[in-house]
Amino acid sequence: MFIEKILALDYRVMAFPPPECCMPVKIDLDICDGCGECETVCPVLAIVVKTKAQVIEEACTKCGICIEKCPLSALLLDSVVAV
Repeated sequence: MFIEKILALDYRVMAFPPPECCMPVKIDLDICDGCGECETVCPVLAIVVKTKAQVIEEACTKCGICIEKCPLSALLLDSVVAV
């Protein structure tokens, strides 16, 4: 599938322009167990995990890779309606 192809590439050296239509990834801290899968796959290092995951909103490019990889579905991408 498409996401597996993305994960196979090293995108950490590329810059992604953030889409205008979306907010950064949000983490449900009640669900997150701090496993670190999201931090491992983030291509721009926008997620830090200590006891729970935390998104660095200024760095998040809204690519959604972390959402696909989270085994607990604790991450989501909030869409915003364009005005």
